[in-house]
Parts: sequence; structure tokens; C-alpha cells
Amino acid sequence: MKKYNIFFLIGLLLILGAGLIVSMGYPARARYFPVIVIIFCSILVSAELIKEIRKMYVFTAENRKDEPGPPVAETDRDKMSLVAAVSWIAGLALMIWILGFIIALPLFTFIYVKLNGEMWRWAALLSAAMLAIVYVCFVVLLKMPLYEGLVFLN
Repeated sequence: MKKYNIFFLIGLLLILGAGLIVSMGYPARARYFPVIVIIFCSILVSAELIKEIRKMYVFTAENRKDEPGPPVAETDRDKMSLVAAVSWIAGLALMIWILGFIIALPLFTFIYVKLNGEMWRWAALLSAAMLAIVYVCFVVLLKMPLYEGLVFLN
């Protein structure tokens, strides 16, 4: 367990708190969605923070044995999984910037599911569900225009 996990989670809570303060300055209808998302995210981050603190307390309470650190292969695997996660997020952000939300989210879902070894039918079904959820929730129910992307802005 590394202490930087706890500092990272505390930083996330501070950022969420700042977002809550900023969103309180919005008109009543505009602040509804950000406040709900911030509250749910704060609950999840707080639960993770409690879990990390408990792990640290249990680890320090035990009699520590002089154990060597993790094998090099395990550390390399962790770094590669971090690089993969950051790459997926960067790819999604790039797709949203170029294609917009309505096209990028289902396309990203399809690519991610298909590259993780699922069948074509399952990938297409999840992509269609993502398109329906995003369109109905944001465009129809909230009447919120979504970013259209560089390709479709003009």
C-alpha cells in the first residue's frame, strides 16, 4: 500500500468539493445534474479512501516481516495496465473532440468491447444501448445539446 493513493483520493475529494461550490452558483435547473454527479462521485471516492486507510492501518498493525518488494514483472505489468487505461481515456477524449458525444461514445463502447474478446453481436448491442441511453437521457429528457465534434460543427 502506498500513501500516495490516500493523497490522490483526498485531492479528488477537494476537487469534487470545489466543483460543488462552483455548481452552487449555477441557476437551479443547471446545477441539478452536476450536484447529483458530484455527490455520487464523492460517495465512491470516500468509500475508496476509507478502504485505503483501513488497509494501511491493518498493514502497520501487523508484525512486518522483511519481505522483498514486488517482483519486477508485476511492477512492469502494473505500469503497462496504467498506460493502457490512460490510452483508452485519451482515445475517448480524442474521439469526442473529433466526432462528438453521440457518435464517439457508442463507437468507443463497440471498439472496447470487441477488443476485449466479446462477440460482434454483444458489442453492437452494448453500443446501441449506449447510444440510446445518451440520446434519451441528455437530448430528449434534459434537452441538453451535446458537443457535436469538429467534423460536424460546420
